[in-house]
Amino acid sequence: MQAKKFYKSSQLGYELYKLMFLVHQLLMKFRIPYFITGGTLIGAVRHKGIIPWDDDVDISILEHDESKILNKNTKIVLSYVPAAVFPAIIFPAVFLNDVGSLVDFNDPKIIGAIIAIIIGYYSRNVIATILSGLISYWIMIFLL
Repeated sequence: MQAKKFYKSSQLGYELYKLMFLVHQLLMKFRIPYFITGGTLIGAVRHKGIIPWDDDVDISILEHDESKILNKNTKIVLSYVPAAVFPAIIFPAVFLNDVGSLVDFNDPKIIGAIIAIIIGYYSRNVIATILSGLISYWIMIFLL
């Protein structure tokens, strides 16, 4: 698997292609049709790959297929994560470091995201969800 030349980092490009390959395998295993959207679709058409300055992949599935991969409790938890911050919580900002490699599980970003999801689930408050994740992340970065 060879990543194309990237302005951000060739390692990030490689990780994005690898991620897309793994997601494709998972979705095909469960017979879930998917399609690319947004910048990923533009990149596929215009650049014949990922846009050089892009740092994520945009994949969508039909709503009736969600139940094949997300159970009811997972959907409830995710419903408390604001749509505006959801992409940042889920992949690029949390699971990749500055050079595009996957971070360790004990990374403060992952712990902050987990705390935010737990607080969001119990508080049902968008502001509390965002603040708890940010504050826990900052405490781990600056005080510990």
